Amino acid sequence: MRPGTAGTPVGGITARSFLYPDHPGPMAARDLGHELHRHGIAASALRQSHHRVSSTSARAADDRVAAAAVNQLEHDLGSMLVDGWRDWWAVMRAARESWEQPGKEKDVVLVSHDVVATRHPRVNLLVDGVPVRTFTFDLTAGFAVSSAEAAFRNGYLVGVRSGRCTVEVTLSLAGHRLARRKHEVTPAALLPLDPPEPIVPEARAWEAEHRPDQHR
Repeated sequence: MRPGTAGTPVGGITARSFLYPDHPGPMAARDLGHELHRHGIAASALRQSHHRVSSTSARAADDRVAAAAVNQLEHDLGSMLVDGWRDWWAVMRAARESWEQPGKEKDVVLVSHDVVATRHPRVNLLVDGVPVRTFTFDLTAGFAVSSAEAAFRNGYLVGVRSGRCTVEVTLSLAGHRLARRKHEVTPAALLPLDPPEPIVPEARAWEAEHRPDQHR
């Protein structure tokens, strides 16, 4: 069978676990709720919708928004990096060559480069079941990669050897920075690739057809 085994996620580090490495669970929601309350996020939304606002009600609303937002930070950082690589000619050429020569591994040296990926988690604030505001967060992940080598087989990314990667993840809302962390990790930690990740369109289409539950 030509394709390899692939699924999601490709890595093991999510935006949530990266931003809140010491407490990715309920404590992360508490910290985010504190930042939302500090910037008056819920209070402003409630006032604009003509609701009565007290410090207690605003804090409770901020906490609800934070709990929902944290649950939407499970974006895999390795997948975000790979999405950026799909726009890189050298990566796509190597993946294409490996697809056209089944069973042969194709390696490519990744010169120092930066990748920036953005996601936009959305959270609805309801009061007594009535929508008050939809908050659209900005989740940005920046990757500064150097001295890495990627391996491709059958159109799949099967390994990333050596190299360094500085990752910076920021969560913001309406111009307010709510969380930020910058840390150096190895590309292999971001991309354990077990299973491998389909790169060329044909491999991705095969995954969607044969493994729809795993295809992201």
